[in-house]
Amino acid sequence: MGFTSKIVLLKNRKKKDGTYPINVRITVNGKQTYIPLGLHLPEKEWDAKNQRLKSSSKVVENTTRFNNLIGKQLSKLNDASTALLDRGILFDLDIKEIGQFLKWGLKAENDDVVNAIDDLAQGHPVELATGKSVKSGSQSKDVFEYLTSSIKQFRKAGRNGYAKSHEDLLYKLKSFHNGKTLRFEQINYAFLKRLEAEHLADGNSYGGLGVYLRTLRARYNDAIKEGLVHKKHYPFSEYTIKKGSPDRKALSDSSFEALLEIDLKGNVAEERARDLFLTSYYLRGMNWMDMALLKVSDLNNDLSRLTYQRQKTGKRYSIAIHPKLLEIIAKHIDLKEAQSGDFVFPILSDEIEEADYYEVIKEKRNTLNRTLGRIGKKIGAPDITFYSARHTYATRSKRKGVPTSAIQEALGHSTEQVTQGYLESFEDQVIDAYDEMLFSE
Repeated sequence: MGFTSKIVLLKNRKKKDGTYPINVRITVNGKQTYIPLGLHLPEKEWDAKNQRLKSSSKVVENTTRFNNLIGKQLSKLNDASTALLDRGILFDLDIKEIGQFLKWGLKAENDDVVNAIDDLAQGHPVELATGKSVKSGSQSKDVFEYLTSSIKQFRKAGRNGYAKSHEDLLYKLKSFHNGKTLRFEQINYAFLKRLEAEHLADGNSYGGLGVYLRTLRARYNDAIKEGLVHKKHYPFSEYTIKKGSPDRKALSDSSFEALLEIDLKGNVAEERARDLFLTSYYLRGMNWMDMALLKVSDLNNDLSRLTYQRQKTGKRYSIAIHPKLLEIIAKHIDLKEAQSGDFVFPILSDEIEEADYYEVIKEKRNTLNRTLGRIGKKIGAPDITFYSARHTYATRSKRKGVPTSAIQEALGHSTEQVTQGYLESFEDQVIDAYDEMLFSE
């Protein structure tokens, strides 16, 4: 994952006295932000190669002390950036947000920086420019009101993914609990066991339940800190959130062959749905968000490779474009006429505001899954979803003899991170070779 820092003299910011400001340039996945150190030097006094004041300089009384000061500030910024990276936060923030947080972190006490990062890691809304945790804004002991207030705060902080997970939890609790209000004290061990039983009875998995309950646990902890409920009522000391094993969602070989062969001509929606499913398959199980954001600029000039950055992890991938995939892409965009900024697939368009991407992508994924469901009934795979493409790629690869150390199907791993860890250890060309074997049947 791309993260670097470097001390630089900003030569485009010349002051009236002829000096230039010293900044730390932070680069995250190719995007840059600059953190001012509050120090200035003439250009001739700066050793750009070693990122320090020249030892022969006479502009300060003690060059060693000056350089040590710069070094300490760089170290503090690196420590904060590394902590964000280690806690899985760095790539959830855009470069502007990273800059805001680090500018504050440079001046803040170390303990305050650590506490702010802890809050971010736990999904709490934080004002990045001040490091302050944003309280729910509600003094209500009603869980529904508390969650509603939290959702507003997450939206205000620009954390739409967290807001959505809290909206899902709110809907889940309201559907389960008949009363108009729900006090924190009412959520006890028995309440959670009943919720679990109803969730499973509806045919849902422990994995899905865990998503709801981890969100609820985080907000319950906040409510305790805010004095809205006594810690003696905390239900998660007794109740353990179970980790569900991933369901096998891969298509069987016969269903996959049927998907390839079924005649969908005349049904534009179903033909497009199959194309998008197969695109994910040919791109090693690319997820829906990343596919929606693919642009022509992600394709190299001779259309032999596609390079993209995964939204969830920030990791960059480079994948060979198989002829079957190129054929699909060409159906959806005129590559000779397309501009570099054009979207590859008709999921997003220039008319859609970037702030609306999340909702549009989610809505179109739901529509796609309904369409895939109709196709699935025709080919004997009624449970097919877009995500099945990822499992199908992994499972079929394993059946073809691809080493499990090169690509590991999801079965047996509790997190997607484990699966990705196996893939990352191999060169792109090695995986390309396995893809060629898999796709060229």
